[in-house]
Amino acid sequence: MAARTLSALLSGCLRAGKAPIPLKIVPLAEGQVTDAGEFTVDCFPVHHSDTDSFGFSFESQACRYLRPERLSALGVPDGPVGKALTNGKPVMLEEARQSIPMTF
Repeated sequence: MAARTLSALLSGCLRAGKAPIPLKIVPLAEGQVTDAGEFTVDCFPVHHSDTDSFGFSFESQACRYLRPERLSALGVPDGPVGKALTNGKPVMLEEARQSIPMTF
């Protein structure tokens, strides 16, 4: 998109034609647009009538809150094992039974 066309588009959408935050205009392609650490933005092709466009998905990492009393009742020790479960990773307990990530 030519800079003049983009400027006209922005001036029609934003006060004084200026965004309230810095903008970086980049060509889009299917796949990940950015990884901001706490979330990612992906784009994918969508078709509207005769126009090819992109849709966007915003994904954040699941936040798991583990209840210490439930972990203790299940024999899950404090420390790295609990942290792994919080991060959604399966762990192997000393009794050799597998514990899968779940909400406690």
